[in-house]
Amino acid sequence: MATNEITNGSGSDNGAKSIEQANSNPVNGPVLAMSGRTVELEARYQQLLEQKIAVLEKELGPRELVKDTVVAGAPSEKDEEGLNAEQSNGDTTKKVDDNLDAKKDEPRSCGQKVIMRFDEDEYGEYRWVRKPFETKDDHVKDEPASVAEYAFTFYEYYKTADRRAYDFSRVEISSKELIGVLKETLEHGIAKDWNETEVSLQAPYTDLVHSWDRLSKRAMAAEESTEPNADKGRKELAELLEYIKTSRELKDYFKNRDANNARGVTTFKDLWTLYPPATKVVATPFMGVEQLFLVDCCVGPLNKEEPCYEVYCITLGFGTFFHRREIVFKLKTFEDTRPITSLDCYPTRFMKNEVDFLKLRQEQGREFKNFCFDRKGSARLFYYDGTAISSRVGLNMVQTSLQQQQIEDDSASSTTGRPQRSEISSNKTIPVRGQVIVDSDAWDRWGPGDEHSDLGEATTCAIDNSAWHTTMLYEHSMHSIASKEFEERCDRGDLLDDEYALLPPRVLAYVPVKRLFVQLAVKYVKPINNTNKEEV
Repeated sequence: MATNEITNGSGSDNGAKSIEQANSNPVNGPVLAMSGRTVELEARYQQLLEQKIAVLEKELGPRELVKDTVVAGAPSEKDEEGLNAEQSNGDTTKKVDDNLDAKKDEPRSCGQKVIMRFDEDEYGEYRWVRKPFETKDDHVKDEPASVAEYAFTFYEYYKTADRRAYDFSRVEISSKELIGVLKETLEHGIAKDWNETEVSLQAPYTDLVHSWDRLSKRAMAAEESTEPNADKGRKELAELLEYIKTSRELKDYFKNRDANNARGVTTFKDLWTLYPPATKVVATPFMGVEQLFLVDCCVGPLNKEEPCYEVYCITLGFGTFFHRREIVFKLKTFEDTRPITSLDCYPTRFMKNEVDFLKLRQEQGREFKNFCFDRKGSARLFYYDGTAISSRVGLNMVQTSLQQQQIEDDSASSTTGRPQRSEISSNKTIPVRGQVIVDSDAWDRWGPGDEHSDLGEATTCAIDNSAWHTTMLYEHSMHSIASKEFEERCDRGDLLDDEYALLPPRVLAYVPVKRLFVQLAVKYVKPINNTNKEEV
């Protein structure tokens, strides 16, 4: 009992009493006397410690004190936590309420992303099923909501459970407002026949990429309307474009798009982005002369061994009347980037002199009409002084046709007079000076034929109505040549400026002196007059 009193004593009176008790016990006296001295030292140490704590508390505050320090009469750590919790409870509740209110005001995402994998379903059958990867992407939905609850749903498809087995992506649009904005904004009314309640698009989202600048501008322009949902479609468009821009098929393209356009270069895999339907392109198939064409579509890349894109273009020609013709430009693969103006055909917007070029093509188109349209007999005779392209098919072939001679070789045609392929040599550039007969109809009937080039080294072909009605230009009325009035104006020779520009820089003719069918440059064809008639 004495020991407990000594240990717990904290004052000088208690210390003196303990010493007296120790002295009355001869056995334990020295030990207990030492214990009394210890109590004094402990009391003094505790007093100094309390002073030190008071100083620290003043300098640092109570939260900075060492947790293991115990002061007599101070609340325990548990009590302090409880006290702090009570003091802060009101503030915490207020913060939670504020966060809930903020989430209520926070705009809801317009789209959701869904992962589709080719895997077993609940019945053990392999098909596309919703099986997301573990991801931190907030857009990915484990159990996706109904498509109708979102403006659009973006799907990513994987062949296996491996992220490296990515296959393709697509997007389903269910917002009437978003579909309406797209139909209004996409160029040439290409979306005019879309369903108004549901649209499905698949990568690489060609229609959207081809109208990207128009769509981006629309997405950034706020609607000036008092209607509550007037701006809904625009906001949904802005989010949709972000999904498309970051899709796995297009993220590399958009990463470099602005820089490449500014430098005027492109990569092979991005060539298709340069050729939307109805794009005006320039090419030089005839003797290096710049000629205007209208893009119908771009297909590719084709042939894995020798990849290439095929750009199908429309030009105008003349036989007995003006008509549409098709030409295909093949763009072969190349490494890294390449200047756009070095391609075999490229958009006129990359030309330094686009305006002057289009004006020149209109002027030469009118000259072409003057040499071809509504001319018969001697009116087809002109003077020519310049280079020409010959197919080496000449008078002998014409005589065979006119005289209906029997040709021994069964593979040759006695009715058309067209030569066998083995008889046709490659084109050759020759000088021509003197009289020429401009006659596209004779070229078609008695000349080299469809199997030979008729535009420099290139070959064009006439488009019949059944084929024309399947073209993008016709389906979406992307140009005046797709209008119903075009055929009527062709019969009258009444073309529009844009149509004159599509006429070629050459005429098809026959050279009597050389007895050859040739392609002549329009700029060198002149009427026969007193100056040159001596050379005819």
